Amino acid sequence: MKKNNCFILFLVLVAAFSTAQDKQTLTVLDFQTNNVAESDMKSIISFLSASLFETDRFRVIDTTQRETILKELEFSASGCTDEECQLEIGRLLSAEIIVVGDIAKVGNRFVFTARMIATETSETSSTAKAVYQSLDDLIDGMTVFAAELAGIAEAAVMEEPQEPADEPDLPVEKVPEAEPETAPKEKAPLSLSRIAAWSTLGIGVAVAGTGGYLIYDALAFKGSDVDPALAAYNDTTVTDFGTQTPEEYYADLWAAYLSVFDVFKGKAFTALIVTGAGVVSMGASAALFLIPGKKDADVSFLLLPLPEACSFRCRIRL
Repeated sequence: MKKNNCFILFLVLVAAFSTAQDKQTLTVLDFQTNNVAESDMKSIISFLSASLFETDRFRVIDTTQRETILKELEFSASGCTDEECQLEIGRLLSAEIIVVGDIAKVGNRFVFTARMIATETSETSSTAKAVYQSLDDLIDGMTVFAAELAGIAEAAVMEEPQEPADEPDLPVEKVPEAEPETAPKEKAPLSLSRIAAWSTLGIGVAVAGTGGYLIYDALAFKGSDVDPALAAYNDTTVTDFGTQTPEEYYADLWAAYLSVFDVFKGKAFTALIVTGAGVVSMGASAALFLIPGKKDADVSFLLLPLPEACSFRCRIRL
């Protein structure tokens, strides 16, 4: 009865693999473990079997099929750790390739190694190894590991993208490049010469303005007091001198004229002095502005708008 069951299983395997004659038959045997539970090892090799099948390069006898066939053949795989015994299992399963390896926990990391062995020649056709931080990382990296063990790149497991068809060259409209934005320049602190220039300019404007008002006041005083006093003295049509003689009358008018004229001279002199001081102060500020400064060269441009003035301005130093 057992022989009939074994024959039936053999026919099932032959029928299952007959559609892919160009692929080699492969089975993953139990791995050697070190500080790893056997249940974890069984799950890992099952996942490795599925990942190798997804490479589309092998016909895979999974762990369930393997155990069923070996049970029907009354062959116990327990304790089968040497290579010759493992090759014998492969031959019993009619597998052309067996996958064996080790799973060990070293410290907090898991070392995973595997190799493919041809059952007929006992030659190792491919190997792969990897170190993982946890069992979760090992499972997540199984697809890449299986691709490496199968001797193909990870990208080969997936369908290669088709290259797009050639398209006719179309004129490309050139977009004008945007001008680079220039960061605003920071103004450096004013130099002492600039502080002095602005100060003397302000003082000059104030003093010159005061001088202008004093000039206006002096001229108004001349028109209201000095000119009438002089006109009265020069008036020769007067015939009524009162109790005075003509000489006394004109002497008093002349004295009155000289009195108001002295006041006018004082006002005019003060106005001229103040105005002159303002003009001098503004002239000093202009000279200070002409000295090359840090950030207010625009002021010197206003004071010296002529382009040829730069030759003079650039020669001035403190």
